[in-house]
Amino acid sequence: MENIEIKARIQDIDRIIFKARELSNNDGKIIKQHDIFFNATKARLKLRKFEDGTAQLISYMRPNIVGPKVSVYDKASIYADTVNLIERILSSAMGVLGVVKKTRHIFIVGRTRIHIDNVDDLGNFIELEVMMRSGDKNIMDCDRETAEKIAADLIQALSIKEEDLIAEAYIDLLNRKNNPNMMDLTFSTDAK
Repeated sequence: MENIEIKARIQDIDRIIFKARELSNNDGKIIKQHDIFFNATKARLKLRKFEDGTAQLISYMRPNIVGPKVSVYDKASIYADTVNLIERILSSAMGVLGVVKKTRHIFIVGRTRIHIDNVDDLGNFIELEVMMRSGDKNIMDCDRETAEKIAADLIQALSIKEEDLIAEAYIDLLNRKNNPNMMDLTFSTDAK
């Protein structure tokens, strides 16, 4: 599956939520996510745990660049009765890179998922994911140029400033905050 993604810091979360409600014509959905990142070598690998005990195992490659970027990803749903076992297996086999905890407000506008995140120890962010290839037979694929135009239009509609755009994943921001000498990990879609 493929998305075009853009991420930015936000100062006024209430204003952004209000605008996202207007654009989506609904109140969205609020979920808590607990992401455990593992020391993978070819792509990022995280176990995303939910409050109901279920999880998703997600692998993705995305360059650390400001602005629109292609993210190639795969994900698998995990039943609650196996989440802890899978976490133990991956932790012991690969080691844990870090943990990101957040409250995510999700809105859907057309083919775009708008995530308004309050990330523990980091602050408030917005992430747009424009689905290019979703695997959903009800959503036609679109090309990169179209997806980037959709993202740019939403950035403008949400009044996101260019200087607030960020390149890194939350795990990179947290790890750099906790260890300023840490090197960036970039898993590009160009990696073989």
